[in-house]
Amino acid sequence: MCWADLSSPDPAASAASGPLLGWTATAPQEEFGGYASFLLGEHQVAGLMPLMAPGQPPTWTVYVASDDADKTVARAEQAGGTVLAPPMDVAELGRMAVLVDPGGAVFGVWQAGSTSARRCSGRSVHRCGSS
Repeated sequence: MCWADLSSPDPAASAASGPLLGWTATAPQEEFGGYASFLLGEHQVAGLMPLMAPGQPPTWTVYVASDDADKTVARAEQAGGTVLAPPMDVAELGRMAVLVDPGGAVFGVWQAGSTSARRCSGRSVHRCGSS
């Protein structure tokens, strides 16, 4: 897992729960649909966003790192997976997709772009309450 984000019907209330994990939340970025980041010290550790579709349940989505999101999606489809959100650029930050595996589990794929957004570097950043 290289990243996780929380989709919430009330991102402000969800941001207030960050301290339970030792996290703080950044201000929502309107240019990214209200997306905010959770920080552990100065390090981004997860994301937070409003729900994007009617009827969407609040959920955590975990992302796996990929060198090529498009190829990963193609391989997932060949293996019986379903695409919820096809590969798309997230500004210069990277490229993402959201898939469902044949068993019904939802997960995301993240292909890092700009150096400042290389969250998927293989280092563990998801330690709660420590920096």
